[in-house]
Amino acid sequence: MATLPRGSSRRLRRRVEDYALTKVCVFYHPFPVQEGGATGSRVRPYRMRLAFEDLGYEVLDVTGHSSERAGRMREVANDLRRGKRVAFLYGESHTMPPALTDPHHLPLRPLLDPGFLATMKRHGVATGVFYRDIYWRYGDVAPDWPWYKRLIVKPFYRLEWGAYGRYVDHLFLPSRLMAEALPSPWEPERLSALPPGIDPLAAVPNQAARDASRLNLLYVGGVAPPLYDLTPLFEMMRSVPEASLTLSSRADEWQRWQGHYRVPSNVEVVHRSGDELAELYARADLAVVVRQPHEYLDFAMPVKVFEALAYGAPIVSSPDTEIARFVEREGLGWVIEGPTRFRELASELIAKPEVLARAREHVASARERHTWSARARQVAETLGATVT
Repeated sequence: MATLPRGSSRRLRRRVEDYALTKVCVFYHPFPVQEGGATGSRVRPYRMRLAFEDLGYEVLDVTGHSSERAGRMREVANDLRRGKRVAFLYGESHTMPPALTDPHHLPLRPLLDPGFLATMKRHGVATGVFYRDIYWRYGDVAPDWPWYKRLIVKPFYRLEWGAYGRYVDHLFLPSRLMAEALPSPWEPERLSALPPGIDPLAAVPNQAARDASRLNLLYVGGVAPPLYDLTPLFEMMRSVPEASLTLSSRADEWQRWQGHYRVPSNVEVVHRSGDELAELYARADLAVVVRQPHEYLDFAMPVKVFEALAYGAPIVSSPDTEIARFVEREGLGWVIEGPTRFRELASELIAKPEVLARAREHVASARERHTWSARARQVAETLGATVT
């Protein structure tokens, strides 16, 4: 904190202290945070931490494996005891409960993270956590664990949830609809939606040289049923031979599940991630998110949807999901049901390229509302800080 000269007014001192307060936050994640993650669960923590820094915050980092977190927790606790003022703590949960995120997955420090959240509460630090998902409550989409592993792991998920209920002031969710599926009720005024963000530096590809006689689609993501069953997407592609689809998935996942599908001839399967996707989006007219219906998808908001937004690609989505509601609400593409409607849409876009061009312009104009910086600003405002 800045040192004021003698004789400074009490009001001036308070203003300087308040400014210092708004410029310090704690960023918590029970796993190492690194650039270049290939999945949303790796991308999001890195982008959110960077966004707070871009907004001018001094970020006190409490991330890493348990030994690293423990040391950083002690440092933050010591700072608070010495009078350091912190605007808020923002946490990103992991797909595994914090007690099990070490490489050996042994719960050697089960109370480390709840104890840290308790320390923040004791010092009056406003605390918010993004609760990533609750797939562990859905037997058919949870990891393919043997029954005994499920018995061991679930209590630690409940320990994590119990700590949030006791020590967290505000819960951020991928969508508000997820509140209906939480393990126990949470007051509506203490939660809000915080979907993924985008990188504002992502270039919108120039479509001037595109082949107007064909429609190029791109799907990026999982292929493992039942959550990512792409059978409806392949049925749609068979109905429109003048369209082509590039499907990018993890190589090991595709190798395991490719026998589940009958892949049409107008579908190309590749395995790209990170910056390698830029070339695929440069060739794509549309990004598609079409899957079998599943209750888990009702509230899911994957990073890949916002990745498409970042590259200026209009989105085609299947109905009755939070993704579909987002696309309709923001005017970012089309929600279709079945091969017949897709064939109609494809024919219209090929016959009237100006419709596709207008859609791309609208998507490009919407990007600023959904940057990672906008998400970080929302967190700061929600938790009571003033962002300058």
